[in-house]
Amino acid sequence: MDIEFQSHVGEIPEVIIVSFKGLQNPFRIKVVMFLRESAYLSLAELQKLTNKPTGYLVKNIHDLELAGIVSNFIKKSPGRKDYSFYKLTLFGKNFVEKIDEFLEKNGNFRKQDKIDYIALLSKGLSNKSRFKFLLILFEQERSFRELGELTRRSKSSLTNHLHKLEKALLIKNVYRKDKNSRDYSFYKITEFGRDFSKCVIEAYNHFYLKGGDSEKSLLTPKEELSPKFPHFIADPKQQA
Repeated sequence: MDIEFQSHVGEIPEVIIVSFKGLQNPFRIKVVMFLRESAYLSLAELQKLTNKPTGYLVKNIHDLELAGIVSNFIKKSPGRKDYSFYKLTLFGKNFVEKIDEFLEKNGNFRKQDKIDYIALLSKGLSNKSRFKFLLILFEQERSFRELGELTRRSKSSLTNHLHKLEKALLIKNVYRKDKNSRDYSFYKITEFGRDFSKCVIEAYNHFYLKGGDSEKSLLTPKEELSPKFPHFIADPKQQA
């Protein structure tokens, strides 16, 4: 079962995990929001907007570049002394907009609250194993014991992963006596977690599988495995 779990973990698109790692920091999310509001901004303009030291700003922009969310380009613009600018990548723009639209529809967030919560969600889903836990619970409720047997994780490791998903309100822990076993601690996906999972996968599909370059498609949907949720298998084109 451990081999099966690890193979499923490997199927989760790396670009999704890397993107969430880039968005774990509230300051980096602020930078992304500023870039969403403008076509592009120079380092000096971003520094003025964020009021942060150059070194700190450059480091965080670099992290966003590594996450594939922000890119740097050279451009001469009339009336502007700057020539080096930053903008959101096509995927970064699509990914962030999908998440932002989802939160707008599913909560009444003030701007800073939304930024903090995006960071919390990103911490919860910036790990392939945690993302897979979410997909497992998408299919059905599981006891703590079942999750441990399925993943071969130690109790402390499993507890830590589940806690981060709980903190992001993606799953919840329920206690009850089970007639068929000695289990009493169960985990289930929340309605928010279910809808947000779909939002993330759809954002990926929209860019890489529908609107993006097919050569960049890392995975293809295998919906026959579950009509309610798009599972993924490796794209045969990538294995050729």
